Amino acid sequence: LAQDLGAVPGNGGSIILSAVTTVANSSGGSQQENIESIRKFAPRYFATQQRAVASDDYASLVLANFSSLIADVNVYGGEQLNPKQYGIVAVCLKPAGGTIAPDYIKNQVQNYLTSYVSIPTRVIITDPDYVYLIVNSTVQYDKTQTTKLSNELNSIVVNTINQFGMNNLEMFGADFRYSTLVAMIDNADTSITSNSTEIMLSKRIAPLLNTATTYTLEYNNPTNVEQFNPQIGYNAYKQYADEPMITSSAFTYVDSSGNQYPLSYIRDDNVGNLVVFTDISGSFTVLNPTLGTIDYTNGIAVINNLKVSDYNNYISIYMKPANKDAIVNRNKILYIDPADITVTMEQTVR
Repeated sequence: LAQDLGAVPGNGGSIILSAVTTVANSSGGSQQENIESIRKFAPRYFATQQRAVASDDYASLVLANFSSLIADVNVYGGEQLNPKQYGIVAVCLKPAGGTIAPDYIKNQVQNYLTSYVSIPTRVIITDPDYVYLIVNSTVQYDKTQTTKLSNELNSIVVNTINQFGMNNLEMFGADFRYSTLVAMIDNADTSITSNSTEIMLSKRIAPLLNTATTYTLEYNNPTNVEQFNPQIGYNAYKQYADEPMITSSAFTYVDSSGNQYPLSYIRDDNVGNLVVFTDISGSFTVLNPTLGTIDYTNGIAVINNLKVSDYNNYISIYMKPANKDAIVNRNKILYIDPADITVTMEQTVR
């Protein structure tokens, strides 16, 4: 409703406040900053003294002025980029909503930082490199200790894993600690007696259809490779001698002659090569024995000239890590997608 606020003293005028109609919800804000966040960031922002010299200066300035848009920042030197760019400062942004900051936010951050550096062209804005955590958990429970149904317990465990990801991962420098996750699963309900949980790391690719595409996938963690051991008569240096360390979701592969093969997959051959294979009449058939390579020690997979004609949303390239914990650095962020959680409830046998 309109409201008459009365006369303005001194000039004989009056103030009338017209009716205000809300046509859309507010957006772009953020929750009130908590005490722990203030304790962490206030000293860093004060230390910048309104200039960007050290990496912490860049991060503090961005978080202080774009807290409603940016959830986290990581800053590193251009010598860590591939290819290396000496003299460059890379500012990696994780947006408050979504996974990749839109261009308009990147431009705002870059223009803002220009006022605080002596050489504006030395600052570049980069995107996070997400490594997805695949969680497969078999959970034992005692049905005599609960009135909940199996599917209810399943939902509780799935929600617990989701909450673990939101509270412990999804930020720069947030490593995955296996013991913390399995403890949270055990404590999700009083009826749960134990759990057997396996993890894998995944990178997602979305190649343009019918176009040869090359990728370098950095998992930042080593994978298992069994070494030669003459005492037990095992020779690891033999193709397809063991289960693969690299696998993928399905896609339709297009070979060099244009032939198409639905339900094709990628795997390693246990000696450092990536191959494309499919099942033809019940037989394991390699379609491309030289698709790429896998560095087992450093967790780096290189895929060369992959051509596909169909896949579902994206192709997941899975890697089985050598360790239960997963470590991230630089621009890497670990992320648990609810679609990547599998929970199986089993009654404890007495």
